[in-house]
Amino acid sequence: MEQASVTARAATGTGWAAFAGVFFLVAGTFHVIEGIAALSKSRYLVAQVLFANLEFWGVVLLVLGGLGIFAGYAILSLQETGRVLGIALASVGIVVQLMFINANAWWGIVMIAVYMAILYGLIVKGEETRGYPPLSDA
Repeated sequence: MEQASVTARAATGTGWAAFAGVFFLVAGTFHVIEGIAALSKSRYLVAQVLFANLEFWGVVLLVLGGLGIFAGYAILSLQETGRVLGIALASVGIVVQLMFINANAWWGIVMIAVYMAILYGLIVKGEETRGYPPLSDA
């Protein structure tokens, strides 16, 4: 019976949680950069957003980026808190990108696809974040 448990734990190690964690680190970093660009009124961003102004979205992207970096670290540390925060942030991230999409359309579409892949990794393959004890030779 012990061998079946070890085999089941080994089979769950498909890497989706690690994928989600690393992508949160990358996406969080990109959001911080994009937030700084929005606050500095960079020329590559069009000042057409769904509501508010570019400075507001710059602050939103900075906060989302910082929380995304934290979530990526927590996911890679196999903390259940990281998984829950990751699911919430990916869901919010999709909505934010939809509202910010007029400013940078192609990047918004790419980020929505990334967030959907993160959601898949954390919801469907989320058991990898539970931090199982190391596999034994028994």
